[in-house]
Amino acid sequence: MATTNPKIAILSLDGINFSSGFICKELSLYLEDERTSRHYVFKRPIGLQMNASDRKTEFYHHQVLGGLRLNDGSVGSLEYYSHVGIIQSLCNYTVYVAGHVAYKFVTRIIPGSEVYDIQQISHHQFPKQLPQSPCGLDHNPRYCSLAKLWNIREFCVENLF
Repeated sequence: MATTNPKIAILSLDGINFSSGFICKELSLYLEDERTSRHYVFKRPIGLQMNASDRKTEFYHHQVLGGLRLNDGSVGSLEYYSHVGIIQSLCNYTVYVAGHVAYKFVTRIIPGSEVYDIQQISHHQFPKQLPQSPCGLDHNPRYCSLAKLWNIREFCVENLF
């Protein structure tokens, strides 16, 4: 995929899809021009009201899938809405994400920016198992934004750049 922007960012998210919308728990970012990666974990949104269905969704996400709970990793985590500034800092980049939820989440924050969902523009699919990633949190790598980031980057380098 040819891009007009020489600055490329690869972004991966993980979180929980509630009835009220997606709550981002982790965000991982790779900046191609700097050859650096960053990994962020966010606290539970202040004032988040969860209904019975949301509590079941969070329980399933944690107990069955092995994902993080909203309160996991809260010590040292960033305030929830700090993800907005992180994503806004990418408005002058071409941003690659994987999946409709990530695409929608990012394009709501930086509308009009060059954002691509690699699952829509190519044949990318996450493997059933991802390798352990050193994010420091105890959860299934399939639900780790850092583990997914390296998979997305590898795919982009091999197929899109």
